[in-house]
Amino acid sequence: MSTAAKYIYGIGGVAREIADIFSRMNDNIAGFVIDAEYIADSPAKIMNIPVISFDDYAEISRHTQTSITVSLGEPVYRKMLSEKLTSRNLIEGTIILGDYLASDSSVGAGTILHAGSVVSSKCSVGKSCLINKRVILGHDSTIGNYSVLSPNVTVGGHVSIGNNCFVGLGACIRDRVKIGYDVIVGMGAVVTRDIEDEVVVYGNPARIIRRNEMHKVFR
Repeated sequence: MSTAAKYIYGIGGVAREIADIFSRMNDNIAGFVIDAEYIADSPAKIMNIPVISFDDYAEISRHTQTSITVSLGEPVYRKMLSEKLTSRNLIEGTIILGDYLASDSSVGAGTILHAGSVVSSKCSVGKSCLINKRVILGHDSTIGNYSVLSPNVTVGGHVSIGNNCFVGLGACIRDRVKIGYDVIVGMGAVVTRDIEDEVVVYGNPARIIRRNEMHKVFR
């Protein structure tokens, strides 16, 4: 059990899952954190845990040992919030619960590695990623910063996924495929060839549907 107070950035489904994980680990969950402009429209407590503004959190962190876990499923927001924390010298929490993390693989600061995930030999997972439940990463694969892999995604060996990508539920990526940055891979897609930057792909085999002009998954 950690003695440092833990805060969770966000109040949605991912944030509630992280709160449940901390609770099961008997960690000290001090609060959910959101931007000040949303406080008026948010409940005072979630799961009996107080909701506070980011400004209040920043002040608290000046005087006590704390960390904050970015608990959002949108890559562009993970990037924005991670950079905001770094700019203020605040500690971003990392969670590693995977069933298997090879000793010669690496996971960046701020990344969440959910239970049931497998990270094989010589993989590199970037900073502030969200690797969901039952994700399998084949050996020698690279996941870029702020990327999100949804539950039950399978990634073959020697795969490269760029920064700010989102891979939907149950998608499969064949070995040695390279996926660019700001790519959205749709639910259940089967990726058999390289994917260029800033596109949305769906289907089996996956094909380009449109440009990812807004750089957002959830609209």
